[in-house]
Amino acid sequence: RFYLDKLSSKTLIGGLIGGKQVYHSLGLSFYNNYFVKHKLDSVYFPFEVDDFDDFWFWINNSKIIFYGFSITMPHKSEISKHLRISSKFQVHNLYIPSQEKILNTDMLAFGSAFDYLKINKTDKIMIVGTGNTAETALFALQDFHNVIICGRNSYSGAFLAKKYSRKFYHLTDKIEQIDLLINCTSIGLENEDFWIETKLNKEDQTFSNIKVIDLPYAKKISSLITHCHKKAFKYADGGMFWKWQAERQLTEFCQAINAKEKKIMQYNPVELIIKKREGKELTRDEIRFFIGNYLEGNIPEYQMSSLLMAIFFAEMNPKEIQTLTEIYIESGARITFDKSLKTVDKHSTGGVGDKITIPLAPIVAACGAKIPMISGRGLGHTGGTLDKL
Repeated sequence: RFYLDKLSSKTLIGGLIGGKQVYHSLGLSFYNNYFVKHKLDSVYFPFEVDDFDDFWFWINNSKIIFYGFSITMPHKSEISKHLRISSKFQVHNLYIPSQEKILNTDMLAFGSAFDYLKINKTDKIMIVGTGNTAETALFALQDFHNVIICGRNSYSGAFLAKKYSRKFYHLTDKIEQIDLLINCTSIGLENEDFWIETKLNKEDQTFSNIKVIDLPYAKKISSLITHCHKKAFKYADGGMFWKWQAERQLTEFCQAINAKEKKIMQYNPVELIIKKREGKELTRDEIRFFIGNYLEGNIPEYQMSSLLMAIFFAEMNPKEIQTLTEIYIESGARITFDKSLKTVDKHSTGGVGDKITIPLAPIVAACGAKIPMISGRGLGHTGGTLDKL
């Protein structure tokens, strides 16, 4: 399914971040088959993630080249926290690392579903569910006049209702006739019966003539869609909804992949090595290209060694040195400390004994200053400060 035999160090990696359900995603075959058909050196993997913080650290500090990720439950609200996006709507299901771009393609799919079912802004709409998908539906329905949210979790339901100025009903409450039912729960994913699980009465007058958007998708037709078939109700099932949002994700993925491939081919590394060897100045874009692609694994060790040798003999001017230093800084992870902390730094130019660092650091810390010690390991025959500690 993933064509592992065709992977190389230049293969662009992406996939679906979520819980155990990622292994059953339609995207695994949809995206991978597209990449193979169009000869794109890319692959779409399932990533079952328990600790999103740990996964985030990995993708931002790995030399692997990532083109993008789909995001599903339970992590749809995590990405905006790491990108420090401050907005009312914090739920996203698509991330493009190279642009730090996030989208919610489910919201676009809701628009397609409303158009397909010809939903009017005056129709009475009932959302079943109180999670991230329900919030996406609420956000997509902001311009609609008669929207209610319904679920078992009164706390989260009331919270969303207040946030979007809507009314919340518990599943046991009496609800008047509705025009559209949106199932934003996972009920149906494992072939559960929607009506039994929710305890809603499908023969009740409330549901006598409705349209349905049923988001879970499974190989077997859900009980909710089966009911639509019997009653001749119009509906959009989980497969249709998934396709609408996946088409937009595919567009974003292909744009990111094409941009990555264009970046890799932007300059010829050999020509840049010759240029520096001849004593010519490298531009900021040329230096950024060489360092960036080396870190991403696109430029091999021997070409980087050749560039360093050219720099050693031909030297760099102050402008080039400044550019190289800035790019070095931008290339790694940064640690930001609270401004209220009194942070100091002890920096060594290098030595053998580490006679100063080891006693000085705890002394300064005992005086109330915060002194982050970032040091290397196994530095030549002497070892690093950490090794000695």
